[in-house]
Amino acid sequence: MAESTARKHTIDILFPWALFGLLAICGLLVLILAADIYQDTTTMADENYESRTVLSYLTEKIHQNDNGTVTIGSVDGTDSLIIRQDYDGEEYCTYIFEEDGMLKELFVRSGTAVSTADGKAVIPVEDFKMEALENGLLHFSYMSEDGRKMDTVVAVVGSGQE
Repeated sequence: MAESTARKHTIDILFPWALFGLLAICGLLVLILAADIYQDTTTMADENYESRTVLSYLTEKIHQNDNGTVTIGSVDGTDSLIIRQDYDGEEYCTYIFEEDGMLKELFVRSGTAVSTADGKAVIPVEDFKMEALENGLLHFSYMSEDGRKMDTVVAVVGSGQE
């Protein structure tokens, strides 16, 4: 039998450890990059959700009440979306308006004296505007928290707009 007379070199020990270290560093870098990408993605998704919530809320309120009358009017001198709806033979009004940086909603029986102070705060908004366009379209716009202008146009269907 032949005996192995090979000598062990320092490189035989150093190379596997260097390779292991390089692999560990690469794994750590991939993990850090993935965490950063995940954080950016969730931040963007949160901003997108928050910025679109106001418009989704208004659109949904209008479409929930398609069989009522939807108009833009005034409450205490403040522009307001007014949704008139019959419940058990009685007419009720939902007023949606902006006051002091908050979108507010007020639901009362038609003919009841209303004040913007009575509205329930729904969500914060900046520079909120609404206007009636032709053909039963309503235009809503506001400034999101990150400074982007957000707007939508909603078609009023059903018995429509006054």
